[in-house]
Amino acid sequence: LARVIQQEIKKPLADQLLFGGLVTGGHVVVDVVDGAPTFAVTPAKPAAKAKADDGEEPEAVEGETGDDAGAADDAKTPEPVR
Repeated sequence: LARVIQQEIKKPLADQLLFGGLVTGGHVVVDVVDGAPTFAVTPAKPAAKAKADDGEEPEAVEGETGDDAGAADDAKTPEPVR
């Protein structure tokens, strides 16, 4: 079982983390379709800077409220990765 998890889940996720849609972070939903694992990748949103160089607070990004409440409502359904 450990070998199957290594080959079918861990290696593809490592590739996504290093070279794919998760390079800058994000979320993954793993599912099994027709006996094979699929990965729905949602890349992380770019983070706003903590403070601007001049000491002023950064401008809010349109549509963001500073918390993740309702983030799933605004997010697109991720594309499955096979």
